[in-house]
Amino acid sequence: MENFDVALFVRALGLSFVLEGMLWAGFPRLVKRACEELARRHEGYVRASGLVSLLMGMGICALAAL
Repeated sequence: MENFDVALFVRALGLSFVLEGMLWAGFPRLVKRACEELARRHEGYVRASGLVSLLMGMGICALAAL
């Protein structure tokens, strides 16, 4: 953990906000409909989807670190 780059982490966090903001600003109706559909899904489905997304993100980060 001694090589943790705080500046890089903050830039990555900022980029995630930019990407999400682009979706909300560009396609508000579509994102709202997607959120409504997600709210109707079973909790297990939402949890599994989140886990898959988490693992994919970790995999991308691991590949980028090579």
